[in-house]
Amino acid sequence: MKSITKVVLFISWLILFAMLLQRDYLVKTLDTREAIALEQDKRLEFQGIYFDNKKIGYVENQFLPEADALRISQKAVMRLNIAHQSHLVELLLEAVLRSDDTLHTFNFVFSSPFYQMKAHGSVNDTLVSFSLDTGNSTINDQIKLNAPPMISTSRRGYLLNQGINKGEKVRLP
Repeated sequence: MKSITKVVLFISWLILFAMLLQRDYLVKTLDTREAIALEQDKRLEFQGIYFDNKKIGYVENQFLPEADALRISQKAVMRLNIAHQSHLVELLLEAVLRSDDTLHTFNFVFSSPFYQMKAHGSVNDTLVSFSLDTGNSTINDQIKLNAPPMISTSRRGYLLNQGINKGEKVRLP
């Protein structure tokens, strides 16, 4: 009887030990393709554009971290019905944000069957210097703003740094 108890205890201990090893060391590894897709998912985001409860386009945002900055590549595609015809409108934005989420540099392209426009520029504190090419002319100018410009994204970490309290109302840029 004593030996049967010892054997049962030993087998029980062996089973529990094997389960412990399996839990800690025999963990399923993540497939490399899955890991790449998950990493890309952190950087890629899609949003729909709706008008009159109908989807007319989408926005694709890609966030690429850089040294002390964040590069945003944004592509918006809309299909607009004008005079009973469908027309494709595209907006492309490449921007670099500083670590405090303020705009540093930008390149913007607007294209449609009727009009094309390109703009690029940089920001120094509250002074925005830009070049705007309308197809007919090029405008080089500067605009002084009250505060450094920000690009509104779904990533709003700057809200966490300003000590927002529960129930407090704030205006988003």
